Amino acid sequence: NIAFVMIFQALVVTFVAIVIAFYLITKPLIKIANFLHEMAPGSKERLKIPAFHKRSELGKLVVDINKFHPFYWMDIFISNAY
Repeated sequence: NIAFVMIFQALVVTFVAIVIAFYLITKPLIKIANFLHEMAPGSKERLKIPAFHKRSELGKLVVDINKFHPFYWMDIFISNAY
């Protein structure tokens, strides 16, 4: 009986960890990748930082990708001028 309970608990914890990892890591990465694939070269579109990732590695990745955007540095210059 105790072995069955422990196995069940392990399965529940594993399932919860997989669901959390999917929603916090995999799903935002898929959204970033899909947006990059749909972006037209030279457009003014930018990636949006996923929710809850403003200070995480995914947020930093989006900021770094947006730095490659041709209008990024011009917008920084203009926003600092005012």
